[in-house]
Amino acid sequence: MLVSTSRAADLVPIVRVTVTDYHHIAHAMDVGACGIVVPLVESPAQIKRAISFACYPPLGTRGCAFGLSHDDIEQGDIVAKMRAANDSLLVIAQIQTVQGMSNLDEVVTVDGVDAIWVGQYDWSISMGNPGQFDHAEMKSA
Repeated sequence: MLVSTSRAADLVPIVRVTVTDYHHIAHAMDVGACGIVVPLVESPAQIKRAISFACYPPLGTRGCAFGLSHDDIEQGDIVAKMRAANDSLLVIAQIQTVQGMSNLDEVVTVDGVDAIWVGQYDWSISMGNPGQFDHAEMKSA
């Protein structure tokens, strides 16, 4: 409901999906999300998979249904709609663990990743140094 309302208000709805399963990402996209925040990204393969679920073919595996909230309930050229959705998709990879941070260089180079969000509290807990942002291990990373 909030996603379609935000689209009607000319806002850009971004959804933080709870997990990187197809049905969670596809649902967010089908109700009209223009982008996703993918939590707990730890590898390039994981974010590639999430991007695939959010993109229409040939870039991804997202299922197709049109004339719904994600395309503002408008008719039109299906191929053009798919291309526009793929081109305008915003993907934010959320790095929250030591494993994710160790793979950061590879994650940022994945085609389709637009931004990185470091969850500093989760990351510090993952290091065993909860909330110690001045800890040498965190500073060096």
